[in-house]
Amino acid sequence: MRTLSITATPQSRQRAGACGRLREGLRIVWCLLGLLAGAVDAWLTALLGLAPFIPRLRRLAAVVADECRTCAAGAIDADVIEDTEEGVWR
Repeated sequence: MRTLSITATPQSRQRAGACGRLREGLRIVWCLLGLLAGAVDAWLTALLGLAPFIPRLRRLAAVVADECRTCAAGAIDADVIEDTEEGVWR
């Protein structure tokens, strides 16, 4: 029966592990900041009697990202016209 040694790891794996732990720590901090921003947004907008700001900001970011992707792809705006008399789509 073979056994696997957990303590014997190459140097590159140890460095990758440290970098991965740092990345995970930064991700946790980023998530906590997002959670705090959501709480502050909910508190301030409730205090002022307004709708929450973050969902509107997310929708705006999604629309801007969609427009940027459309522009980068070189697409043009077009209208679909249904010709019901001839049954042809143009």
